[in-house]
Amino acid sequence: NIKYVLAYGKFIFLSRHIRYFRSQVLAGPALAITNKRQTIGGDVGWVLETFVNDLFSWKFELRDTVATTGSTTNNLAISVGTGYAF
Repeated sequence: NIKYVLAYGKFIFLSRHIRYFRSQVLAGPALAITNKRQTIGGDVGWVLETFVNDLFSWKFELRDTVATTGSTTNNLAISVGTGYAF
């Protein structure tokens, strides 16, 4: 996927804690596989990451995959996750 960063900055949480964030859009090719066939398509999405500290982050990701398997199918995926660095 190709990612383009829309915004990168910081905000103040609870009047004391400085938190960093990154917002980005992504696009790229996709491969859809079913029991009967496989086909190619496209993938677009939006990602928001919030960094709690140097080791921990929250991530929200919204992806839309469009592929044609006889008719156009549209699959929307929403994921929320965490990241930990060590």
